[in-house]
Amino acid sequence: MSTDRHPLDDALAEAEREGATYEVPVELVRVRARRRRRARTAARGGVALAAVGAVALALPLLPGVRDGAPTADDGEAWEAPGDLCGQRYEASSSADSPLDVTLTTTSEIGPDRIARTSTVVEYDRERVREVGSLSYEVVLLRDGVVVAVDGAGPELEHDLDLHLTQVERPPAPPGADAWTTSVYLASCASFPDGPTDVAVPAGSYELAHTEDVDWVAPDGSVHTVRVVERSPVTVTGDGQVPERSPDTCGTDASRLAALAADEDAFPVTLDANVPVTAAAGSNLRITVRATNDGPDPLEGRTGNPRIVLTRDGRVVSEPGALGERLYDATVPPGGSLTYPAWSSLEECVPLGVGRHGGVAVGDALPPGDYQVWLTLRPLFHEPDGTDESFRNEVLLVGGPWPLTLE
Repeated sequence: MSTDRHPLDDALAEAEREGATYEVPVELVRVRARRRRRARTAARGGVALAAVGAVALALPLLPGVRDGAPTADDGEAWEAPGDLCGQRYEASSSADSPLDVTLTTTSEIGPDRIARTSTVVEYDRERVREVGSLSYEVVLLRDGVVVAVDGAGPELEHDLDLHLTQVERPPAPPGADAWTTSVYLASCASFPDGPTDVAVPAGSYELAHTEDVDWVAPDGSVHTVRVVERSPVTVTGDGQVPERSPDTCGTDASRLAALAADEDAFPVTLDANVPVTAAAGSNLRITVRATNDGPDPLEGRTGNPRIVLTRDGRVVSEPGALGERLYDATVPPGGSLTYPAWSSLEECVPLGVGRHGGVAVGDALPPGDYQVWLTLRPLFHEPDGTDESFRNEVLLVGGPWPLTLE
């Protein structure tokens, strides 16, 4: 791993000066968390790539890798973030590769408890066709022991500048690539079942950034190299713990109910033909209709609707691993648009419980009575598409609909 400073390293310093550059759109946090944790489980798979300034939600395979093509090398398995707490961090870089990878981390973490990192990859274009990040892990250490981990799992809500994506890719010369990331560091005091409102205390720590970088050879085969960087970091100020989204596993269903009943809510309603019964262990696929009930046209875009199930006053199931897509959300007054939605009808575990904090764990919901809610987060131009900027994300909630699993 090179110790020379590459000009692209300036991207991190410039971003820190910009401040809001690395604010993280909630939907992209959600996409990254689900996909990266699947990569941790299997240690292989597609490469998540995002364009600078885009809010695109589809994360395709690395260009040139198609079904039936050679797959990535098997890598070391990633542990669930909460399981790292209290452990001595032993991750190490893998053997030499044709890539020269430089990881750079911020030297200071502020009250938002967000760690910013940059990755610069240089390579010989005759030996390497394309590169990308398969997965990464950022943890906070004290005396070599993990005291804070990636907190993206609980679908955290921030005050966001929605121009910007979770992963930025500044322009790079031929034979080089670069991207930057932002990770909210959740205190290990929240794991396995502690309070989720405990922030990382101010003080001196060590930040560990481990990343698996994929590269494609001229013959189309995909390979992976692991790179680890550890550096001192200062955490400042009183920590601010973001509030969990109301459609997140384990949250109180009354928050969804309040949003659905809000007469002053944004004038778009959600409806769907939700079945009354379904087989336990099956998949639920529905079409969601979003109707503009307001007097003004709307112009924007949105990701997939989320199907959330509640029981006994708590969210007990989040959406399954449906590939996120970007949809048009431009609709005149009184007009409607439809979007597909899907749920695996699996149980989920709230943040800090077991190895799968915040994600569906694969166990089918047991038979019984549930309530189905729909949420959608469109990004609208304001007003009427006349401004190139996007307004802050709108959270739409529809429901509930009764559902009995048999």
